[in-house]
Amino acid sequence: MSSSAFQLGPLTVSVEGDERDPVFGAVRDELSVLEPADSESADVAFRFVDDLSLPKDTLHVGRWRLFDGGVVGRGGGYRFVMRRSADGFDVELDASTGRRAIVDHYKRAWNWNFLAPWETTAKNFMYDLFDLVTGAAILEKDASYLHASTCCRDGRAIALVAWGGIGKTTSVLKLVTDDGWQYLSDDLGLIDGDGQVWRTPRRLQIYAYNVAGQPDLFDRVMGGRGPVDRVNWHWRLFRFGAKRVRRRIGAEELFGPELVGESAPLDKAIFLERADVDKMEWTELNADELAHRSATILIDELNTLTDVAVAAESHGVDVGIPGVETMRASSRDILKRAFADIPAHLLRIPVDADPDALAAALREKI
Repeated sequence: MSSSAFQLGPLTVSVEGDERDPVFGAVRDELSVLEPADSESADVAFRFVDDLSLPKDTLHVGRWRLFDGGVVGRGGGYRFVMRRSADGFDVELDASTGRRAIVDHYKRAWNWNFLAPWETTAKNFMYDLFDLVTGAAILEKDASYLHASTCCRDGRAIALVAWGGIGKTTSVLKLVTDDGWQYLSDDLGLIDGDGQVWRTPRRLQIYAYNVAGQPDLFDRVMGGRGPVDRVNWHWRLFRFGAKRVRRRIGAEELFGPELVGESAPLDKAIFLERADVDKMEWTELNADELAHRSATILIDELNTLTDVAVAAESHGVDVGIPGVETMRASSRDILKRAFADIPAHLLRIPVDADPDALAAALREKI
């Protein structure tokens, strides 16, 4: 068994598992972009096991089995038991899957992410179970996730907050590759109540529409990939469109280590939205309004966490995570303090504005 611990902002996260387990290896590799943890104890501990220690007398609610102090669940390729302890959260998961060369190559060739089954399981873990547990634990550290692309330069960070598909990923790609900003997050940022923004470990998910008309970005994403990978990309783009083909890629691989940051205080926050307008429109936002919008979007983004919270609340079971309204209130309070002393803006973007136009508009404020 192998164990590693990492520092996710103010939160210590550990992972333990068998080196021969490809899912464990993929998860550990994804988390390894974070700084190693100094503390020997973890606020959140994930243990990859072959047999789960299942509790007795659980309440069955949809796909969840609830018990006092925890939950049993199933995700995309794994099963888990999350238990709340006095020290934090302990999670056992069984993601038993082998690496079968012929099957993996076949499945990958038809997958819209070009991922093998074990890679898909690791991705599902990061987007569901990892977010579920750390999303709850981070609130207890006076910090919150933020559905935003974030980057930093010269000791200051900016946050581009938006609903999915508005342009925040494309914007941060342009700012990093063209303007020399350092990447911190693509989809789920992390900020504390003092306004410090931290690197998050998720790999970027780059859709075809993110690199449309951007040959340099396309080369960064697809450079060095094999012929089957490229055929998959172009066939899916032709057959299904730009929203049905994407690639997962680490920030260091995409940008280079020198264009990836660790942490910086927030200097500006911009809320992006698409609208039926003829030109870019800027409006000032106060901290309370921006915090309210951001916390509400986050509730939708952390849907696995809120799904468990709703199941637990509706059946009167204390599984060790806060209820949805408590989560929203806590996140809103943290974000309001984080936004209190910085300029905050709303940018209304014409529906047909391209990435270059959006990046040009952002440069006016940052």
